[in-house]
Amino acid sequence: MRVRSLAVAICCLVTLPGAAAAQGAGNPVHQLSDAPTGVGCRHYSVGGKLTWQRPLGDWLDRSGELHGEEPYAVANAGQRALSEGLDLDVTELARQWLDGSRPNTGIMLRALAGQGTLQLPSREAEDGDGPLLELQWEGQPIQRLRPSADVTLDCSTVKGLGQSQRLRISPEHNTLVVFDLPAGPADRLRAARLLLHPEKLYGKALTVGAFSTQPPWAEASAVHNDGLAARHSGDRGIDRVPEVLFAADFERENWLTDWKSLTRSEMAVVGAGEGNGFEPLQGKALKTTLKEGANTALNLRYLFALHHAEEPEEVYFRYYLRLGADWNPDRDGGKLPGLAGTYGKGGGACVNRMVPMAGQCVVLLPAASSPEQSGSRQRAPMSIMPT
Repeated sequence: MRVRSLAVAICCLVTLPGAAAAQGAGNPVHQLSDAPTGVGCRHYSVGGKLTWQRPLGDWLDRSGELHGEEPYAVANAGQRALSEGLDLDVTELARQWLDGSRPNTGIMLRALAGQGTLQLPSREAEDGDGPLLELQWEGQPIQRLRPSADVTLDCSTVKGLGQSQRLRISPEHNTLVVFDLPAGPADRLRAARLLLHPEKLYGKALTVGAFSTQPPWAEASAVHNDGLAARHSGDRGIDRVPEVLFAADFERENWLTDWKSLTRSEMAVVGAGEGNGFEPLQGKALKTTLKEGANTALNLRYLFALHHAEEPEEVYFRYYLRLGADWNPDRDGGKLPGLAGTYGKGGGACVNRMVPMAGQCVVLLPAASSPEQSGSRQRAPMSIMPT
């Protein structure tokens, strides 16, 4: 039977006055995709159900305003023959990509005026010329790039249309075009021109504007001050800090005595030689296996009331998680390690990413999530529960 495994390396609980989740600077840029599970009208990831703030996508204008109306470049379709194409000067935006002042999230093309629909070939088109980005570097021949992704955002369907051979721009359709820009000094880029080759214009005229695409993860990070974790690289020695209520690295032989065991599946403390794609953060990790067709891998609880004079009203929780190479959860969802508690007389359980508010459980989406780290905040009696 094929199995799927995960390993938890270190987890710790910290009480911080006024603690709040914040992302640091230098967040990685994730490229938007035109796969069927990629960009759609309401989602920047159809497969992940990750939503735009607005249908038809989000953008920043030249002044940096979200959903603003000042384009980086403008072209008018209908004032001359379509065979001449459209030329949008996106030099300013491309230089921002190069100097890092804007992440390269692609170009959002929107209809600014007119009621027509402009149709043009996509990069997948078997006939016709798809979009091109023409770069003119100082002292270098002109370079032309094909898109790494292009897709029309169409709210008449929930599907991603990135595999279509045609793109459309109209008041009801935005088009996203993404290019992999080569590295180079921004001041050596003399010009960047987006070249479009329309096939048809349904209507008399259409004004097209170019904007910087703005998925939620491209938002500027808030300025933050380094806190407790910054003083403990890799969390080494963090268990000796007074503010830390609990830390587990699974190095002690009797590590299980800190936890209240509820149910267990296959569980083992492993090291560097485990295989299956496992690489230790440092030292040992706790491995548990979720067998195919099963719905529980492990339930362990750390109960605050058993280890402390009083339960905290607010905590910050962090853990390190590595999924095995054979991990492929293709059905429904589930709970990862998180904070849990029961409230009221009957009370249901509030688990990972949930906060009790007025006697009910309200979902709290984390500011950032990744397979390696997760954090959540919660008030009232609680416990930690890897599952």
